[in-house]
Amino acid sequence: MATTVADAQAMVDACRKANKKLMIAYRCQYEGTNLRAIQLIRDGKLGKLESIESSNGFNIRAGEWRLSGKLAGGGPLMDMGIYSLNACRYLTGEEPVEVKGYSSVIDKDGRFNEVEENLAWTMRCNSSGTGVDFAGQNPPNDLT
Repeated sequence: MATTVADAQAMVDACRKANKKLMIAYRCQYEGTNLRAIQLIRDGKLGKLESIESSNGFNIRAGEWRLSGKLAGGGPLMDMGIYSLNACRYLTGEEPVEVKGYSSVIDKDGRFNEVEENLAWTMRCNSSGTGVDFAGQNPPNDLT
């Protein structure tokens, strides 16, 4: 929503003053297909959920805002990885209780001086005893 706490607080304050709601509207959890998947999983219609895997990646060219720590607020997790992380949360209805991750820079061409190029993580959601393992990654961005 914002790259600093101060900017986020300013948004909250402005919305309160204008009597408006403020939210991050990730459309994925409101689309029909995803709502159906959520219902099927939570109703146990697909069996016991044991793991979820997700990955994405794309080419990032020199000079893009995504490469600026200040503009992007971080690297792959803050950019696209949040969709994978959020999918696990809305599909299971759980919050992660354990997270392990690593990041790397493979292309030492100067693009990734402020943010990491690659990020992989696993997290465990077991607040309801399901013990779901989730693996997400943002693989090398330069896929050309």
